[in-house]
Amino acid sequence: MDGLTIQVFGQLTDIVGSSSCSVEQVKDTESLQQILFEKYPLLRQKKFMIAVNNQLVKQNTIIGGGASIALMPPFSGG
Repeated sequence: MDGLTIQVFGQLTDIVGSSSCSVEQVKDTESLQQILFEKYPLLRQKKFMIAVNNQLVKQNTIIGGGASIALMPPFSGG
């Protein structure tokens, strides 16, 4: 089974320890979030959004094969 590479941005890189991480392929963003919380428990304390194919998602979203995934910290407006 192919893995999923996730790009990590901002302060989230401190928790993950890198600007990217890999997990097993998952079917949706809800499953992905649960795996990330198990692998990186400190993520539970941070607010972040998941982007799938360069689109921020606010609800559970299917992750297709070859999808581009990113963890985005909160943005501050000015």
